[in-house]
Amino acid sequence: MTVSTGLAGLCGLAVCLHAWRVRERGNGANPAVLSRTGIGVLILTWGVLVPITLYLWREGLAAPWLFGAETYDGGVVETVTAVGLILIVVLAVREAVVSRAVLKVGFWSGVALFGVLAFGEEASWGQHIFQWSATGAFATANLQAETNLHNFVSPRLYDIAYAVVGWGMVVAAGLLSLRPPWLAPLLRQPPLDRRSVIRIALLVSAGALLQHELFEEMAEAVAILAFVFIQAELALTRPATRVPAHHPAAPCPSA
Repeated sequence: MTVSTGLAGLCGLAVCLHAWRVRERGNGANPAVLSRTGIGVLILTWGVLVPITLYLWREGLAAPWLFGAETYDGGVVETVTAVGLILIVVLAVREAVVSRAVLKVGFWSGVALFGVLAFGEEASWGQHIFQWSATGAFATANLQAETNLHNFVSPRLYDIAYAVVGWGMVVAAGLLSLRPPWLAPLLRQPPLDRRSVIRIALLVSAGALLQHELFEEMAEAVAILAFVFIQAELALTRPATRVPAHHPAAPCPSA
């Protein structure tokens, strides 16, 4: 896990440096608040949450109120993850509605469906909101005694799955930086400006953090926020649709 984390971090850093080198100068069309939010997430992640996690690990302590735990589903970070999933659904539905290409409509509809399912699992399909007690297999075999399916799976299997997904995010960030032509029909790409580098940095941050079990809960939140950032960027940089001007019909000449 440690070696994979280091390799993913180095690859991610290389991707960020490439994106920064080839970026277009100028401020682009995005509002400054989007850029500042992304920078804030990066600073909070690497300047606050990662050091806190390492300190807690070194001292043998835990902070379930902040990060949650394998046997406790909650905390500030997991709440951020849940809110991020809601934003993903809302923004994906918007993209599906305004898109005209069938491929894009199908893609964003799938993203919205994934967001609904992920939020349902994260909220234990209402158990966290309405505070009911799990019964049957959910009470006896579920790791956190919650009404969801993902906690029936061993956390050690999640370690492997998260590592694979993390590398996928590093590769995805590389594609967003290299911008191969075949990606354009699926995903409209704004100009590669400074804010695009922030988007790429969020992706590689999540990808690197997903490599180690210490950072998994935090990495989930960063990954979700990275996707929200991408969706918001797409929405805010969508070219305005021109409405054809209406010209009144010329009056018929009188006989």
